Amino acid sequence: MTDAADTSRKNEPTMGPALAAGNALPNAVPSAPGWEDYAETQKKLVLFRKLIDQSSDSIFVVNPVDARILDVNETACVTLGYSRDELLGLTMMEIEAAYDDFSWPEQVEKVRSGELEILETGQRRKDGSVLPVEISLKHVEIESRQYIVAAARDITEKKQLEAKFLRAQRLESVGRLAGGIAHDLNNVLSPVLLAVQLLRQKVPDAESQEILNLMENSARRGSSMIRQVLTFARGIKGERIAVHFRELINELVKMGRETFPRSIQIKATTDPNLWPLIGDATQLHQVLMNLCVNACDAMPEGGVLELRAENTVVDEKLARGHPGARTGPHVVLTVRDTGVGIPPQILDQIFEPFFTTKSFGKGTGLGLATALGIVQAHGGFVTVDSQINKGSLFRIYLPSQGEEADAKQHTSPTPVAQGRDERILVVDDEKAVRTITQAVLTAHGYDVITANDGAEAVALFKERYQEIDGVITDMCMPYMDGAAAIQAMRQINPAVPILAVSGLMDTDRASAMAGDPKLVLLTKPYSPDQLLSALARVMGRTKHTATPR
Repeated sequence: MTDAADTSRKNEPTMGPALAAGNALPNAVPSAPGWEDYAETQKKLVLFRKLIDQSSDSIFVVNPVDARILDVNETACVTLGYSRDELLGLTMMEIEAAYDDFSWPEQVEKVRSGELEILETGQRRKDGSVLPVEISLKHVEIESRQYIVAAARDITEKKQLEAKFLRAQRLESVGRLAGGIAHDLNNVLSPVLLAVQLLRQKVPDAESQEILNLMENSARRGSSMIRQVLTFARGIKGERIAVHFRELINELVKMGRETFPRSIQIKATTDPNLWPLIGDATQLHQVLMNLCVNACDAMPEGGVLELRAENTVVDEKLARGHPGARTGPHVVLTVRDTGVGIPPQILDQIFEPFFTTKSFGKGTGLGLATALGIVQAHGGFVTVDSQINKGSLFRIYLPSQGEEADAKQHTSPTPVAQGRDERILVVDDEKAVRTITQAVLTAHGYDVITANDGAEAVALFKERYQEIDGVITDMCMPYMDGAAAIQAMRQINPAVPILAVSGLMDTDRASAMAGDPKLVLLTKPYSPDQLLSALARVMGRTKHTATPR
């Protein structure tokens, strides 16, 4: 007796035995007329079947009525983890994973009408994981029977590239946003830093000095945060100065104890004779911060975060294993945690951009990549050791001048050069910046005249260029920016010394101006000492002398 299921299957389209299995028909007789043509046809079918099985795409032959899979190639079986027999018992709906409201009849109708040829969706493997695929659908008719042929292509790599591209676009947007506000924020911070030193001379009592120190530290902290965002988002290179890790570590420990979970104990040890190094303090602070944040994330139940800084000498054996590394004296910073550790199979991937083991929305995969980039830009390298459930240890090696650099730090600071009644034209569209700059310069022996923007500066310079000994100009101004103003003033007097200042000095513009011997670049915000030192430097680079008045 035939059951209902068997009866229903008799009326459904099925694949012929030759196409479905690649075998010759059982009733074929070699001596019968036309045998040669039949045999050749069978050979072609077998060859065709082998070609289909070797395709890199998963190919399904599907019943257009109920979406039942009638035939598949070997790639589909391997990709989805099913045997051929298991897949032939399923429908396309049962392996569909991307859309809950997926309607097979609707898709078939679109294919027949030519509205739909490629569908981006997901297929569920036997183990439950989802494979993103791009399916090409075709409606075919064989001996009056209708079929849908679906070729599914794995687009995992495409999706990963799209995700990286979207992240890159977001970073670019962050860079543009940061660049747009950096100039204004630095213009806000510049008068604060310039005013603090003037106020120190007028309010000598201890309480006022403490308040001024707080103001200065806050302004510098804000400036560092702006530079950090710009460095990360746009690759802006910061100023290289003598950096002392002891100060960076102490600052990080203080901040960590205020912001990290109380369940995390922070320990810090530094060599009392730790060598200084030349670098960007803000960028190196970012390296420390990124490593410490990662360490805290690896200790969700609490643990110990240990920071250590000490002197070491890198030999050829250690340097050989790290491209770009150099031998000689180094400062080595160790960041150790007692967290969950890093699986050995992904240890080589942790510094890759966008690689992260954190859940969606909790990590960008850029922290370690950024840290490594900064360390390598400083001529250093990083080593990692980790054990599951025992923690991780990062060592950051940064080159130092060793004892020679340590001796240099004890030399007396260079006194700030005083003006000798030179007349300086100060150009800035921010009134607060013009006012405080004029006050600082006047207090240190300069005669100052001001202009509100580039156009006004050029007009004033054209009229009084013989009595103007130097120019301090902002680079980002309305109507006429600093670059155009400098060019116009140089046509009037090519020898005039110019100090170009900006809250956002992009790398291309800075490189273009770096070859000008009569021009010095200074990034906002800056202290009075930095301003006076830069001005003295540019005034001393030329034989131009002050015009007697």
